[in-house]
Amino acid sequence: EIPVMGRKLYSLKSDLPRDFYYMPHCTPEEGKKKQHVSLGSLLEGERSELTAYKFNTLEDTTCQVLCRRPLNQDETLKMIRLLKDDYFVRMTLDNMPLTVTETLEDGSEMYVLGYPLFTNTAQGLVFNNHISFRVLYHRPSLSASDLSKFGGAGSFVRIVGFECVPSSIQHK
Repeated sequence: EIPVMGRKLYSLKSDLPRDFYYMPHCTPEEGKKKQHVSLGSLLEGERSELTAYKFNTLEDTTCQVLCRRPLNQDETLKMIRLLKDDYFVRMTLDNMPLTVTETLEDGSEMYVLGYPLFTNTAQGLVFNNHISFRVLYHRPSLSASDLSKFGGAGSFVRIVGFECVPSSIQHK
């Protein structure tokens, strides 16, 4: 099992990074846990907090609901503040940053760190409450002596990318 770590909420409009759990995310069953990060990450306003998302190696998973809960008044006001400043959510999987692919006007693609909390659609601004993840990996060919460095026999997989497509889904 590979946990997903929440890093921060950031905005291109505001210089104020927010803690990952400033937004009312679903919390993991184990509770909120922090990991140590480098001094540079701390200075950039990043933390590393356990999220409710988890992945198993080489296992496809279909849509899962993490939690359902109403927002209280304080949480609603926080979401409005995040909406006004176009905040993004930064997460990592095995220290690989989560990215979103944006297509530019000339047809080329650009990677953006994190996903936007809100998306402007024909219906107006919508909260991205559904995230489709894609984990990219590489299976290097290792010798038996190389495998022993990683705990013995078996296959070894290296995560090389962590992408997502955010969207809004009306749950019943």
